This record gives sequence, structure tokens and C-alpha cells, in this order.
Amino acid sequence: MGWVFGSYLNVLTFAPTFTNQSTRKMTKKFALLATMAALFVACSSSTEETMENAAETTTEAATEATTTVEETATAVEAAVDTAAAAVEAATEAAPAH
Repeated sequence: MGWVFGSYLNVLTFAPTFTNQSTRKMTKKFALLATMAALFVACSSSTEETMENAAETTTEAATEATTTVEETATAVEAAVDTAAAAVEAATEAAPAH
């Protein structure tokens, strides 16, 4: 029984050969993917100017977002104050029981 289990383990852990058709297809796909990744890295622009432009754009976007958030916070405060004033006026106008 031990030799059967050991033989079964050897079959499971044996590295597949590259003569298998599906293995060759996967190898070709991986080679194509690796080639495309290498071309992407080689052809991408990583100049200092490009990096500075990206950083500047990001900073501008963050500044605009901060301004928008501050404006929204001011508008929310005004809306809360208006609602509080309306509740207070309604409370004063309501007849006492």
C-alpha cells in the first residue's frame, strides 16, 4: 500500500513536460505577455518633465477638491442654520398646550 501512495505522490508532483500541447500554448501566452510588458516598460516615458507635470496636475486636482469641500462645508453650515431658524420660528408660532 505504501508504494502505491508514494507512486501517486510522484505523479502529482512530477513537473509536466513541455511536449504537452496545452503546456506549449500556455508557454507561448506567457512569452507574449512578458514581451508586451517589456515593450510597455521600454516605451513608456519616464522623463523628469513628465513626472513633474503629473505631480503638478495631481496637486491642482487636490487643491480644487479641497476648495470644493470647503465650499460644501460652508453651504451645509448655512443650510443647518436656516433649518434651525425655521424650527425655532415654527416652535415660537405653535400654540402652547
